[in-house]
Amino acid sequence: MKLKIEAMEGMIWIFVIVPLFALIFFMFGTEVGLLSLIMLPIALVLKNAFLKRSFSWKPAYSVGVNIFDEDHRKLFDLMLQMHSALNRMPGKEEARAVLEELKKYTITHFGREEALMKKYAYPGLDAHRKEHEEMKCKLEEFLEQFEKDNVTVSKKVLRYLQDWLIKHIQVTDKQYSDFFNSKGER
Repeated sequence: MKLKIEAMEGMIWIFVIVPLFALIFFMFGTEVGLLSLIMLPIALVLKNAFLKRSFSWKPAYSVGVNIFDEDHRKLFDLMLQMHSALNRMPGKEEARAVLEELKKYTITHFGREEALMKKYAYPGLDAHRKEHEEMKCKLEEFLEQFEKDNVTVSKKVLRYLQDWLIKHIQVTDKQYSDFFNSKGER
C-alpha cells in the first residue's frame, strides 16, 4: 500500500504526536505548556525521521545495474531534499534549486539509461523513452508553475515523484535488469 505524503504526515500526527501530547497532559496537567515546548521539537524530529525513511532508496528498488541504482539513489535524495526545503521557511529558493537539480539529474540519468539501451538494442527502448519524455515534460511543467504557487506545486512534485519514481523503477526499469545483466552490465 502506497501512502501519499499528506496521509503519512497526518498519520504521524494522529498516531505519534497527538498521543504523545495527550500522555504528557494526562501525566503533568497544567505543566503541559512547558513540556509541549520541549517535546514538540522532539516530535518533529521523529516525524522527519519517518519521512526520511519513506523517501529513502531501498534495496528492493535495485535494478541490478550499479550505475542505475546509484542514479536512483540520487533521485531519492533529491526528493528528500525537496521535502526538507518545504519544511523550512522561507524555502522557496532552496526548493527551486532542488527542483532545477532534479530536472538536470533526471535528464542525465535518462540519457545514461537510453544510451545503454541503444548500445545493446534493448527491445523496450521506445516505450521506455516515452515514459522518460513524459517525466521530463512534467518536471518542466512543475518548474513553470513553481513561480505562481511554490508550495502547492512543490507538494505536487513530491506526490508525483513518489508515485512515478517508485512505479517506474519497480515496473519499467526492473524489466531491463535481466537483459542488461545478460550483457554483462552489473
